[in-house]
Amino acid sequence: MKRWALSFILVALIPAACLAMDDVAIQLKWYHSTQFAGVYAAAENGLFAEQGIEVSIFEGTKELDEVEFLLSGGADFAIVSGSEVLRRRSEEGAPIVAIAVVYQISPSVYFSKVGKGIVTPPDMAGRTVLVYGGDEILPALLAQFGLTVDDVVPVSPRGISMDAFYNDEVDVWTGYLTDQVLAARDAGYELNVLFPSDYGIHVYADTVIATERMIEENPDLVERFLRALLAGWEWVVAHPEQAGEQALLYDDGLALQHQIDQMVASIPLIVTSYGRIGTMSEATWQGMHDMLVAQGLMEATDVASAYTTQFLEAIYDGE
Repeated sequence: MKRWALSFILVALIPAACLAMDDVAIQLKWYHSTQFAGVYAAAENGLFAEQGIEVSIFEGTKELDEVEFLLSGGADFAIVSGSEVLRRRSEEGAPIVAIAVVYQISPSVYFSKVGKGIVTPPDMAGRTVLVYGGDEILPALLAQFGLTVDDVVPVSPRGISMDAFYNDEVDVWTGYLTDQVLAARDAGYELNVLFPSDYGIHVYADTVIATERMIEENPDLVERFLRALLAGWEWVVAHPEQAGEQALLYDDGLALQHQIDQMVASIPLIVTSYGRIGTMSEATWQGMHDMLVAQGLMEATDVASAYTTQFLEAIYDGE
């Protein structure tokens, strides 16, 4: 049975003066898995409680608009992509601000069977490629080599099955290093994996956001929440097997070994040379912005107002 919203409080570990807990809700961007292991660890290990927070964790769905849910007051924090933050601010003036990023390197990759001989982006020319609507990474990746999406043979996704890849109907699959790549390897295939970040295409995946109002009116709560969350992610990076086990507390239909493998595959995307867990850079935000504008996916917007590092600095500089 799935636990769609879970609350945690460890009264015995909290001094009497701190028993007044702040109720906080976080909205995930997708279904439960170790993609959100740091959130689970912060809850299960009492890290939120140590910060005086009682947390509710809401699972994402295909139909849910996480930004709208946040702005309507359904949650206090949410997890979305960095591109979503920029687009929503540009298109709607949505008062949302990124306070940290979990995946400093996006898990979105393009992969093929070794026998196909597709080892660099130019090798995709003339080949069948799974192309999702709104994929801003593929055009940017191909543009590095003077190519466009018109130079590949696009194939639209048909559900979640990878049979078209296994049956050689699609040469290059678009997916997550932490999901579809694992599935293909588990099915026995040797793969060539193209990482957009290896070609200068840097985008933020799971990005933690809050509203401008929350940041302005309750910065102490934002800092305490983020402090617990970052500690949760530090713990799961050091304990991937336990992280897999905790994910099953939220959906007992998940396969334990797959969750552990997913967590292990995530670590190099979370712990990087770009900085400590959660770190964001001006260069990456500006690069995402310029990429989206160049493709006509949004109008130019004020990048500096889309994110803040004030809480990361307060947490890490104070150590």
